Amino acid sequence: MVMALAVIAAAGFFLCLTPASLNACPASPAPNASYTTIYSIPNGCEQSSCDYFLAARLNDADPTYLDFWLEGNADGWIAVGFSETPIMANSDVFACALDTNNNSIPVLIDAWNGLGNSNTRDTQQDLCSRVLEYTFGRILCSFTRAIDTGDLNGQDLQLNDDLFLLLGTGSNPSVANPPMLTLHTVTPLSSSSMLNVVSRVSEHDYRVFARIPAGCQRSSCMYYLAVRTSPIDTESLDFELEGDAQSWIAIGLSKTPTMESADVSGCVVQTDSSVAVVDAWNLPSTTNNVRDTQQDISPTSSSFGDNRISCKFSRPIVSGDTEQDVPMNDNYYLLFGRGNTPSTAQ
Repeated sequence: MVMALAVIAAAGFFLCLTPASLNACPASPAPNASYTTIYSIPNGCEQSSCDYFLAARLNDADPTYLDFWLEGNADGWIAVGFSETPIMANSDVFACALDTNNNSIPVLIDAWNGLGNSNTRDTQQDLCSRVLEYTFGRILCSFTRAIDTGDLNGQDLQLNDDLFLLLGTGSNPSVANPPMLTLHTVTPLSSSSMLNVVSRVSEHDYRVFARIPAGCQRSSCMYYLAVRTSPIDTESLDFELEGDAQSWIAIGLSKTPTMESADVSGCVVQTDSSVAVVDAWNLPSTTNNVRDTQQDISPTSSSFGDNRISCKFSRPIVSGDTEQDVPMNDNYYLLFGRGNTPSTAQ
C-alpha cells in the first residue's frame, strides 16, 4: 500500500479494531498520559471545575482498548451511556457509584438499560478499574474497556460505531448489594449528534497500519504495525512493531514496491535474547541491507519470547539524513518483513 505515515499528524480517519481479550486488562495508562476531552460541562471549563467531564484515549499497551477518565460533582454516582438513540433505552452504561456501606470509595459498574428505564448490572463486567476517588462531593474515576468486548449477552455496544452519548449524575448512594445506580437526579443530557469515540481520540494516538492476517487480534497477528505522532515531540513518530519471528521484524519505506533504496527500521534479536532497534538502508542497486551511518532511531521498549518480537521506537519525521533516511511526510510503499535466520553481524 502507498501512504504517508506522517499523515496522522493532520488528518482524521476511521480506525477499525478487532475484538480484544475478555480475560485480561491491558497495562494502565501512565500517570501523565494525555486524554482527549469528549465532553465538558459547562463547555470549555477547566477539568477540575467542570460539573461533568469525560475524556478518553486509546490504550498504549493495546489499542483495541479505550482508557476513560470520568469526573464531576455528584454525591451518588456519575455515568456515561452509549446508545443508538438519544434516549436511555438499550444503552450501554459505564458508571462510578457510591453505596451506603462505603461512601468514600466509588464502585465501578458496567451496566445496561433495557427497553424501559430500568438499569441492570451486566452479567459480564467488562471494565478494568484504574482510579476511584470521592472527595467533597466530587467523584473521579478512570477505567479501561475493550472497544469490542464480544459480550454474547447483548449488553455491550461496539465503541467504534457512531453513538449518542448520555451524560448523567445522581445524588443518592446505592442501597443495593452489589451497588447499582439509583434514579438519576435529572434526565441525562444527550449529545446533540452521534459521535465515534475511537475516531475522536485517534488523532494523537496510534493508528494501525498493518494486521497480518487481516482482522487478527494484536497478540495473535503474525505481523502488526501501529504509528502515531509523538505526544512528546510532534516532529517525531512513535512506532509499535510486533510479530512472530525468531530473528528480526522490520518496516521499510520505498518509492517502489521493491526493497532497493528502502529506508528500513527493524528490531533484531541478539544472542542474549535482547532486542536491538536498528536504523538501516537498502542499497539502490541491490537488496543488501546496511546499518545507517547515522542511527536516527530512539528505542522505547522491546521484548522477545516464545518466538515473538515486540518493540517500540521513535523516528524523526524528517531526520536531516538525506542520504539514508526518507522524510516520512511523503507517500511510500510500506514493506512488511520478518525473518527467522539469526544475525551474525555486530
